[in-house]
Amino acid sequence: MKKTLIFILIAALVIPTGTSVAQVTGSDLAASATSSTSVALPEKPLTLPEKKAKAETDLRAVEAKFRLFVSRTQITIDRLAAKGVDTKAAQTELDASLASLDTSKTNLDLFAKISLTDDMTDEQVEKAGVKAALTKIQDALKEARTHLITSLTELKTGVTLTTSQ
Repeated sequence: MKKTLIFILIAALVIPTGTSVAQVTGSDLAASATSSTSVALPEKPLTLPEKKAKAETDLRAVEAKFRLFVSRTQITIDRLAAKGVDTKAAQTELDASLASLDTSKTNLDLFAKISLTDDMTDEQVEKAGVKAALTKIQDALKEARTHLITSLTELKTGVTLTTSQ
Protein backbone atom coordinates (compact mmCIF):
# COMPACT_ATOMS: atom_id res chain seq x y z
CA MET A 1 0.00 0.00 0.00
CA LYS A 2 2.81 2.39 0.87
CA LYS A 3 4.61 1.59 -2.40
CA THR A 4 1.50 2.40 -4.41
CA LEU A 5 1.03 5.69 -2.59
CA ILE A 6 4.67 6.64 -3.11
CA PHE A 7 4.41 5.77 -6.80
CA ILE A 8 1.29 7.93 -7.20
CA LEU A 9 2.97 10.86 -5.44
CA ILE A 10 6.07 10.57 -7.63
CA ALA A 11 3.92 10.35 -10.74
CA ALA A 12 1.95 13.41 -9.66
CA LEU A 13 5.16 15.38 -9.22
CA VAL A 14 6.67 14.22 -12.50
CA ILE A 15 3.59 14.64 -14.71
CA PRO A 16 2.69 18.32 -14.97
CA THR A 17 -0.89 19.29 -14.27
CA GLY A 18 -3.13 19.72 -17.25
CA THR A 19 -1.47 16.83 -19.08
CA SER A 20 -3.59 13.82 -19.71
CA VAL A 21 -2.10 10.36 -19.81
CA ALA A 22 -3.84 7.96 -22.17
CA GLN A 23 -4.33 4.48 -20.86
CA VAL A 24 -3.47 1.64 -23.18
CA THR A 25 -5.32 -1.60 -22.76
CA GLY A 26 -4.30 -5.05 -23.87
CA SER A 27 -6.93 -5.03 -26.61
CA ASP A 28 -5.44 -1.82 -27.99
CA LEU A 29 -2.01 -3.46 -28.18
CA ALA A 30 -3.42 -6.57 -29.84
CA ALA A 31 -5.36 -4.47 -32.33
CA SER A 32 -2.34 -2.37 -33.21
CA ALA A 33 -0.14 -5.45 -33.55
CA THR A 34 -2.53 -7.17 -35.94
CA SER A 35 -3.43 -4.10 -37.96
CA SER A 36 0.04 -2.74 -38.46
CA THR A 37 0.47 -1.92 -42.08
CA SER A 38 3.94 -1.50 -43.35
CA VAL A 39 4.54 0.71 -46.28
CA ALA A 40 7.24 -0.73 -48.48
CA LEU A 41 9.35 2.08 -49.75
CA PRO A 42 11.00 1.39 -53.06
CA GLU A 43 14.70 0.88 -52.59
CA LYS A 44 16.92 3.27 -54.42
CA PRO A 45 19.28 1.34 -56.67
CA LEU A 46 22.90 1.65 -55.69
CA THR A 47 25.20 3.68 -57.84
CA LEU A 48 28.31 2.11 -59.31
CA PRO A 49 30.66 3.64 -56.71
CA GLU A 50 28.28 2.55 -53.94
CA LYS A 51 28.22 -1.00 -55.29
CA LYS A 52 32.02 -1.04 -55.40
CA ALA A 53 32.27 0.33 -51.85
CA LYS A 54 29.77 -2.25 -50.57
CA ALA A 55 31.62 -5.09 -52.29
CA GLU A 56 34.92 -3.88 -50.85
CA THR A 57 33.47 -3.58 -47.35
CA ASP A 58 31.91 -7.05 -47.50
CA LEU A 59 35.08 -8.67 -48.84
CA ARG A 60 37.24 -6.96 -46.23
CA ALA A 61 34.89 -8.24 -43.53
CA VAL A 62 35.22 -11.80 -44.84
CA GLU A 63 38.99 -11.45 -45.04
CA ALA A 64 39.11 -10.14 -41.45
CA LYS A 65 36.99 -13.06 -40.21
CA PHE A 66 39.30 -15.52 -41.94
CA ARG A 67 42.34 -13.84 -40.37
CA LEU A 68 40.75 -14.16 -36.96
CA PHE A 69 40.03 -17.80 -37.64
CA VAL A 70 43.65 -18.33 -38.77
CA SER A 71 44.95 -16.78 -35.55
CA ARG A 72 42.68 -18.98 -33.44
CA THR A 73 43.76 -22.06 -35.36
CA GLN A 74 47.40 -21.07 -34.90
CA ILE A 75 46.88 -20.85 -31.15
CA THR A 76 45.28 -24.30 -31.21
CA ILE A 77 48.17 -25.71 -33.25
CA ASP A 78 50.70 -24.23 -30.81
CA ARG A 79 48.88 -25.72 -27.82
CA LEU A 80 48.58 -29.15 -29.43
CA ALA A 81 52.21 -29.12 -30.55
CA ALA A 82 53.23 -28.39 -26.96
CA LYS A 83 51.29 -31.49 -25.90
CA GLY A 84 53.08 -33.67 -28.43
CA VAL A 85 50.44 -33.85 -31.16
CA ASP A 86 51.77 -33.98 -34.75
CA THR A 87 50.70 -30.65 -36.26
CA LYS A 88 53.09 -30.36 -39.23
CA ALA A 89 50.45 -30.99 -41.92
CA ALA A 90 47.99 -28.66 -40.23
CA GLN A 91 50.64 -25.95 -39.96
CA THR A 92 51.48 -26.32 -43.66
CA GLU A 93 47.83 -25.90 -44.62
CA LEU A 94 47.45 -22.95 -42.25
CA ASP A 95 50.48 -21.27 -43.81
CA ALA A 96 48.95 -21.80 -47.27
CA SER A 97 45.71 -20.27 -46.01
CA LEU A 98 47.58 -17.26 -44.67
CA ALA A 99 49.36 -16.84 -48.02
CA SER A 100 45.97 -16.87 -49.77
CA LEU A 101 44.67 -14.26 -47.34
CA ASP A 102 47.71 -12.08 -48.06
CA THR A 103 46.98 -12.43 -51.78
CA SER A 104 43.36 -11.44 -51.24
CA LYS A 105 44.42 -8.42 -49.15
CA THR A 106 46.81 -7.29 -51.87
CA ASN A 107 44.06 -7.65 -54.47
CA LEU A 108 41.61 -5.82 -52.19
CA ASP A 109 44.04 -2.93 -51.90
CA LEU A 110 44.34 -2.82 -55.69
CA PHE A 111 40.55 -3.02 -55.99
CA ALA A 112 40.21 -0.05 -53.65
CA LYS A 113 42.39 2.06 -55.95
CA ILE A 114 40.08 1.51 -58.93
CA SER A 115 37.90 4.57 -59.42
CA LEU A 116 34.43 4.25 -60.85
CA THR A 117 31.81 6.81 -61.79
CA ASP A 118 28.15 6.44 -62.62
CA ASP A 119 28.59 7.60 -66.18
CA MET A 120 30.96 4.74 -67.06
CA THR A 121 29.84 2.25 -69.68
CA ASP A 122 30.16 -1.51 -69.26
CA GLU A 123 33.23 -1.47 -71.50
CA GLN A 124 34.89 1.19 -69.36
CA VAL A 125 34.11 -0.76 -66.21
CA GLU A 126 35.62 -3.87 -67.81
CA LYS A 127 38.74 -1.93 -68.81
CA ALA A 128 39.07 -0.66 -65.24
CA GLY A 129 39.49 -4.30 -64.20
CA VAL A 130 36.73 -4.46 -61.62
CA LYS A 131 35.42 -7.89 -62.54
CA ALA A 132 38.88 -9.39 -62.86
CA ALA A 133 39.91 -7.97 -59.48
CA LEU A 134 36.75 -9.27 -57.82
CA THR A 135 37.32 -12.71 -59.30
CA LYS A 136 40.92 -12.77 -58.03
CA ILE A 137 39.80 -11.72 -54.55
CA GLN A 138 37.01 -14.27 -54.41
CA ASP A 139 39.28 -17.06 -55.66
CA ALA A 140 41.92 -16.21 -53.06
CA LEU A 141 39.29 -16.21 -50.29
CA LYS A 142 37.91 -19.56 -51.49
CA GLU A 143 41.43 -20.98 -51.51
CA ALA A 144 42.03 -19.66 -47.99
CA ARG A 145 38.80 -21.28 -46.85
CA THR A 146 39.78 -24.61 -48.39
CA HIS A 147 43.18 -24.54 -46.70
CA LEU A 148 41.60 -23.62 -43.35
CA ILE A 149 39.22 -26.56 -43.57
CA THR A 150 42.05 -28.89 -44.53
CA SER A 151 44.15 -27.56 -41.64
CA LEU A 152 41.37 -28.31 -39.18
CA THR A 153 40.89 -31.76 -40.68
CA GLU A 154 44.60 -32.44 -40.26
CA LEU A 155 44.44 -31.24 -36.65
CA LYS A 156 41.52 -33.53 -35.96
CA THR A 157 43.38 -36.46 -37.50
CA GLY A 158 46.48 -35.67 -35.47
CA VAL A 159 44.50 -35.50 -32.23
CA THR A 160 42.68 -38.74 -33.06
CA LEU A 161 45.95 -40.56 -33.77
CA THR A 162 47.53 -39.25 -30.57
CA THR A 163 44.60 -40.23 -28.35
CA SER A 164 44.24 -43.68 -29.91
CA GLN A 165 47.87 -44.62 -29.20
